[in-house]
Amino acid sequence: MRTTADVIDRFNRAFVEHDPAALNGLIVEALGYSKTAGEVPPAAADGEESRA
Repeated sequence: MRTTADVIDRFNRAFVEHDPAALNGLIVEALGYSKTAGEVPPAAADGEESRA
């Protein structure tokens, strides 16, 4: 499990190094799915309306 400081450090490094893949990885971890990969949000997969 990552700490808040770990996540902030990873975000800062990805932002400074202009690494979109790293930023996307952080977003996927936060949301649990990837919109850019065409994945369906867990709630939408269960038949609930997505708010994203």
